[in-house]
Amino acid sequence: LEQPVARFPGVGPKTAARLAELGATDVPGLRRIGPERLEILLGNAGRTLWQLASGRDPRPLRLKRHPATLSREETLPESVSEDHDQTLRELIRPSLERLATRLDKALRREGLTARRIALRLTCRGARPITRSRSLETPLGGGSEIMEVAEALLARAGSDLRGIRRICIILRGLEVSGATNEQLDLF
Repeated sequence: LEQPVARFPGVGPKTAARLAELGATDVPGLRRIGPERLEILLGNAGRTLWQLASGRDPRPLRLKRHPATLSREETLPESVSEDHDQTLRELIRPSLERLATRLDKALRREGLTARRIALRLTCRGARPITRSRSLETPLGGGSEIMEVAEALLARAGSDLRGIRRICIILRGLEVSGATNEQLDLF
């Protein structure tokens, strides 16, 4: 590996210049200097630099964990929540589409799928109405999210007047393509 020393964590312009004076502009140059001399020149950072150049990283490993849930919500304008001329479900549908699209983007960005979806509707002066569904196969697309959200909306009841906030929540998140099924032993 002929990585330049300036690419190592903790090596700024001044340290890179000091190392260049000693002929260490890349990994082989660092290794020629040796760990003791690097430690004398740079202290503990010199020892760490030597370990990195030798393919050992003493820093603790930080694994990125995916979130337990993903949710997106939208507050409806007063005029929509009080409109009696149009079916409220028709007025809610564009919000559901936007939320499903945003969740689809989040799932793709994180490389996840979801096994459980919930729809929460918050009405003015009332407790939230929540409907959820567990899925046999994980969902991962905006159209799937929208389809299930519409089914949950249908289960929410007929009187949705006064609705102010809509939220879609995804749970049971898994890495896309990961399989958790039990394999046969033989």
